[in-house]
Amino acid sequence: MSVHAHETSQMSKHDFAWVPHYENDPWPYKLVWPIMEAMVWWVLFKKLILHRKLAVHNLFFDGLATECRKIREGAARWPAMDIIYNFRKKQLGWNPFKWPGIILDNFWIHMRNAQAVRNRFKRTRYDLERSCYLLKNLGRPIRILSLACGSAQAVAETVALLSTEGYQFEVLLIDYEEGALKKASEIAEKYRIGDCFTYKRGVVQRFPKYLDGFKPDIVEMVGFFDYLNDKQAVEVVELVHEMLPQKGTFITCHIHPNPEQDFLTNVIGWDSNMLYRSVDEFANLVDSGGFDKVQVVIEPLGIHSVLVATKT
Repeated sequence: MSVHAHETSQMSKHDFAWVPHYENDPWPYKLVWPIMEAMVWWVLFKKLILHRKLAVHNLFFDGLATECRKIREGAARWPAMDIIYNFRKKQLGWNPFKWPGIILDNFWIHMRNAQAVRNRFKRTRYDLERSCYLLKNLGRPIRILSLACGSAQAVAETVALLSTEGYQFEVLLIDYEEGALKKASEIAEKYRIGDCFTYKRGVVQRFPKYLDGFKPDIVEMVGFFDYLNDKQAVEVVELVHEMLPQKGTFITCHIHPNPEQDFLTNVIGWDSNMLYRSVDEFANLVDSGGFDKVQVVIEPLGIHSVLVATKT
């Protein structure tokens, strides 16, 4: 049985050290949605009718805006997520020739999908910390496994924060991209927690072969579920369920149908193989993988949800 929770505001007081503050600013992007759709059709026209290979998808997205161009070039991979997670509004500066690009970067990297991704990141951090808090009396290091880890920023920040509270950790990161593991290592070293991190290059669907006796208490997989068909998703969830001990936790997420998805695919160049599922479809796949205690929290814009499943 799935338990669905819808959270749209700051969490109340609790015993954790970090509280997420969510973004929820949809109106500018609701108003410009017709323009976004026109940009989609212009890109499709150039690709499908004119048969042009596009170095720039749209002048007003990746043509003038340098950070947006980096996001398109790294779309659906950790470099794009790294920019979106850590983007801060730029100041115009003294050079007016750079102002159009700065204004466009500030605008597009605040679009609803970007806000939702940052909300997802914050909620993941919150759930990681909450899960660790419930394991604080284990009497040994808490073991975290991150699948398709990317830069593993949420894991690193959680471990760094709780390490100052006396928690101990063993962390295993698995990703197919060596660049992602290198970035994750740099983040861990920045926080001076590298000693408890291990990195392995591998395919998520076969992750048990890389564990070498590592028995996780928490499995985190953020951003990868969106690219698995139903059969693959259930198979991965079944493997996670099998690896976890009783009361072990699985933290994952999913993207849902939303008005900006055509813009995401065609203008930004995000992977067209990404699957959009409803919250119920998402939760039911995790149920089918063996978990019967599932909580889903939908971020305020309704685009992403984060799911915490506990093995009972």
